[in-house]
Amino acid sequence: MNPLGRPLLLGLLAVLLAGCPVAPDTTLQPNAVDAARAKRVAADPWAAPTTTAKARELVGSNHWVNREVGSRTTTVAGASDRPIVLREVRAAVADGWTLVAAACPKGSYVHVELARGSHLDDFARAIVTTVATGSVTVPAYDLTVRVFVPHHADRSWPRPAPVTLERNCLVDPAVAAVTVKDVSHGARFGSTD
Repeated sequence: MNPLGRPLLLGLLAVLLAGCPVAPDTTLQPNAVDAARAKRVAADPWAAPTTTAKARELVGSNHWVNREVGSRTTTVAGASDRPIVLREVRAAVADGWTLVAAACPKGSYVHVELARGSHLDDFARAIVTTVATGSVTVPAYDLTVRVFVPHHADRSWPRPAPVTLERNCLVDPAVAAVTVKDVSHGARFGSTD
C-alpha cells in the first residue's frame, strides 16, 4: 500500500466507526419490578394518585433515577396548613401509612413524610407539602402528595423510625422538626443505606 493510502484508510475507518451508535445502557430502564411497585401505589386508597409513572432513569442524568411513581394535588380551604396536613396524615395512618417526618417551620409551609411497607418490594414513601393558593378573604392551600418507591436497581431503602402522631409539630408547633433521609434524590441506594 502506498504511504498516502494508509493514513487515508485509517481516517476513513475512524469516521465510519465514529458514526456507529453505541447501544444504550438499559439496566436502569423500567422493568416488571418497577411496574409492579407503581401499580401498588396507583391502587393505594389513601395515596390515590392522579398522575402515575414507573421509577426510571432521569434522561441525561448520568444514571440517576426518578423514584416518584404517583402524585396528586388538592386545593383545601383553611386559614392554616397545619390542620389540613394533620387531617391528611390521620387519613394516611388509618390506611396503614406511618408518619416518619414532620417539619413546620414558622413562616413557611408544612412538610411531612409517611412510609409504608415491610420489605423492598412494598416500601413506599409519601411526601406531603402545601403551598398557599387562596386569598386573604378566602384562604386555601394546595396540598400535594408525592409517592416514591425503590427503583429496581436499589438494593436497600431507608426505613426511618415512626413519629408519634400525638406529639409532633402539626399538633404542637413547639415540637422540634423531625427529618429523614431524602428518597426523592436520584442516587441509587446500596446495601448499606
